[in-house]
Amino acid sequence: MRAAVRCFGPNVLIQFDGFSTKHNFLFLNKFKNDYCVFNDDIESTGAAVLSGIVTASKIVYPKNKMGFISYNCFVLVGAGSANLGNADVIVEAMKAEGLTEQEAIDRIFILDSKGLIVKSRHDLNVNKRRFAKDLKPMKTIEEVLKLVRPTVLIGATGAGELFTSEMIKDMAKYNKLPVVISISRPESEAELTAENAYKYANGKILFAGGSNDFPITPVTHRGKTYYPKQAHNSHIFPGIVLGATAVRLRFITTEMFFQAAKIVSKYVTKEEMDVGSLYPSMSKIKEISLDIAVEIAKIGYRTGMALHLPEPKNIKEYILNEQYRNEYVPSLQIHPWGEEERE
Repeated sequence: MRAAVRCFGPNVLIQFDGFSTKHNFLFLNKFKNDYCVFNDDIESTGAAVLSGIVTASKIVYPKNKMGFISYNCFVLVGAGSANLGNADVIVEAMKAEGLTEQEAIDRIFILDSKGLIVKSRHDLNVNKRRFAKDLKPMKTIEEVLKLVRPTVLIGATGAGELFTSEMIKDMAKYNKLPVVISISRPESEAELTAENAYKYANGKILFAGGSNDFPITPVTHRGKTYYPKQAHNSHIFPGIVLGATAVRLRFITTEMFFQAAKIVSKYVTKEEMDVGSLYPSMSKIKEISLDIAVEIAKIGYRTGMALHLPEPKNIKEYILNEQYRNEYVPSLQIHPWGEEERE
């Protein structure tokens, strides 16, 4: 880290990506209060998943215009960087809605390869232990689902189709619209495919995947075509990086990812929601990234973490000028060459 600062200066932004779960959390916790760093696997993915949950909450609870997520109960299958990051961001979102940290944690149940994370287990690292429940050990997903009856099921295992027809049918019985987000990719490693999600739930489901197909292939079930979207961090990190570099942030905080998630959800239109989309079209990514960057900058100035001084009078205009545009103005004079000139 010191070498990066010596080479590129004190305002260098460093993105952690691709480390093991152990080292992902180790490096992030060690350096996040001293350098401008973030972890894509933990924080960007967590914000992307949160954004889908916010959108789903607006659909399931029509009066919930703000997309409050504390109405929900969560089961997360897989306890690697992605799902532990998902859990962290979900906790922060519920705290922002007025819950205590413990009340938020009580709504989240996580399984790893050995089953439900419970307090009686002695093999838990500090990140898992935070979410351990005072329950008897449970080995299977089915046991946990029957006990918890969650509104949201999230898979991040890369272990293939773990979410069976019986599981999804049961969720559809006790939920108006169960929410299932399977972020593993490629599709052969996904816990549930889009096609099976709609088939198992008879269309009564809100689904987002992690397929490498971008966008996910539409699914037609009983005459209705659904357009599920990919829960992907590409909705999040461009705006985070743009905002952080534009105003020279000292640090990147969890609040920034939480706000980014809410902004992404705002771009999902009613028409998109009506056909099962929890995320906006990627054609809007420049506008989304700009709005995220502006919000990041505002947080930076409000908290004293933005080093670009003085604060611009119009932050949006300033960041727009910093945003990359793939439009080129010819530097050489161009002469017309029509039919007359050729003759």
